[in-house]
Amino acid sequence: MDEKTSLIESDLKETDKESSDLNDEPITPQESIPAEIKNILAGEHYDFIVHAKRTVFIGDSILFLIICLVMLFILGIGTAEPHKNPMSFVVGLFLLLFLLYFIVTAISDIFFNDAWIIGTSKKLSKYQKNKIESFNWEELTDVIKVNGTQEDGSIEILTNIIISNDEGPDYQKTIYIDGIKNVSQIAKLIRKRINENYLTIRNSIQWISLKD
Repeated sequence: MDEKTSLIESDLKETDKESSDLNDEPITPQESIPAEIKNILAGEHYDFIVHAKRTVFIGDSILFLIICLVMLFILGIGTAEPHKNPMSFVVGLFLLLFLLYFIVTAISDIFFNDAWIIGTSKKLSKYQKNKIESFNWEELTDVIKVNGTQEDGSIEILTNIIISNDEGPDYQKTIYIDGIKNVSQIAKLIRKRINENYLTIRNSIQWISLKD
């Protein structure tokens, strides 16, 4: 047995040990699961279904909201006397509409950004506002951050998906799940599925190299 094969078997044992610590029963929410999600699953076995309060980082949304409110205050001062500068007042009205739009967006992200998160053996899915977004496990990395408590925790997962940004450097897409229960168990299940796919790919590579 060569060193590479030993490393693979060691990783498999670690994954098996982690899997044995998890309950085989799927994790389900206390509230009823929407019929749309049941239709999406179509009888497929799932690891977990959770209702997340937010899918964006709340700190960024709060900061953005504060900036918009400060700009709104400054704009209000600048357009307090429209008779002195009518053109500035008209421009201010247009800016006001944009600011109100951004303020509503920030408030929506903070209070109305909930989603259903579904994990199966094949993929991680997000059902939000009648739209489904799915990620195959091989699209995710094992860079996972867990915060909070068991009753109100968050999970942040770095993906292999590169987002092209015209205004700056490209960056990797991040999946953010906030305000969920059973956060540690769900994080372990996510890591387990990611590791399973990672090991499958790496075993294939090893098989090719051994064949050569």
